[in-house]
Amino acid sequence: MISTAILRIRCWGAMRTLIAIVCFAGCSGDAGPVGQAGANGSDGVDGFDGSNGVDGTDGVDGVDGADGIDGTLRIYGDGGAGAYTVSVNTNWVSNPPANAIDKMLMFTDFTIMPGATLTIPGGLTIRCTGTFTNGGTLAVAPSTAPSSRGPQINTGGSDRGYIPSYTGISSFPASIGDYGSNTGVRNGGPGGTGLTAFEASRVLAATREAGGAGAHGAISNLTGQRGGGGVVVLAHGAISNGLLGLIQANAQPGGINPAGSGGFGGGAGGVVVLASHVSINNAGSIEAKGGDGGPSGAGDATGGGGGGGIVHLLAPTVTSTGSMVVNGGAGGAIIGTITAGFRAGGGGGGGCGGKGGTGGNAGTTTSTAAGSGDPGHGLISTVDPAPLF
Repeated sequence: MISTAILRIRCWGAMRTLIAIVCFAGCSGDAGPVGQAGANGSDGVDGFDGSNGVDGTDGVDGVDGADGIDGTLRIYGDGGAGAYTVSVNTNWVSNPPANAIDKMLMFTDFTIMPGATLTIPGGLTIRCTGTFTNGGTLAVAPSTAPSSRGPQINTGGSDRGYIPSYTGISSFPASIGDYGSNTGVRNGGPGGTGLTAFEASRVLAATREAGGAGAHGAISNLTGQRGGGGVVVLAHGAISNGLLGLIQANAQPGGINPAGSGGFGGGAGGVVVLASHVSINNAGSIEAKGGDGGPSGAGDATGGGGGGGIVHLLAPTVTSTGSMVVNGGAGGAIIGTITAGFRAGGGGGGGCGGKGGTGGNAGTTTSTAAGSGDPGHGLISTVDPAPLF
């Protein structure tokens, strides 16, 4: 609301009256209460991102670390058992080394002195971070598994059970001969199968029973000969089999049984694998020979010879002026005549690298000759063996 008033102003010297109309604003009242807040407005549009700053200068590359040890070299062990020297005849079959379990036959250098023999059970792997040197004899004991056999076949002609011979690394075991009366010829049993050279080159593991056992005599029930065992030597340094050195994994030797008995097959030779990261020098002899079959008897024909085993040398450089002997065993000898009314052909020989020989046939009065075992395989591979194990 607006008020009006007349303002009279006097001036000195003369009195004049100025009438003015003055407008006065009305007095303000007390502030009213605050109203409720209005709703929030919508968000404004985001602003544009700022441009990236300039990258800083790359730091200096650190020094490369040393190369790690080639992982494949672990096959040679850690040398935890230290250096080992055989200077007198030693038998690990009956008296294994003290650290055989906790150190797992992992040596630095391993040496067999001239004139000393170390006999070991089949199935061992000897590992060396250094060298392996043989100037004496390393002999692998034959398999602990002879031919299995059922109860003896009686003369009435009934078969009361037959368990095949132990196969070894062969794919088929040696078998007993045919049996029956003396009215006809009784054929000998077949030998265990052998491996081809290609198959034999892939056998790189040590097994206790490498060579197959010979079959037993069906009438005499004498067990066949045991096959040879297996051994592997892995050395990061050089392997040397000296001029007088002998490494052997032969089958159990054949033997003449008592008169009136026989017919068993010979066992097959075993497996010897030597592998070095550097070189192998074989100036001596390495053997894996099959065993001879058993002779004829009063009721059994001659047994077949065992097949030869496998010897394999693997290294970037291999020199072998010595020998690798993997002969099969001979068939059994014919002794006298077959007089028993119930008779059988001879048992077959065990197989490994070579096939076992077939047993001889039992005729009406005598035996025919049994077959000899086939030779096995002596192999050389000029390679770094580490990736193969």
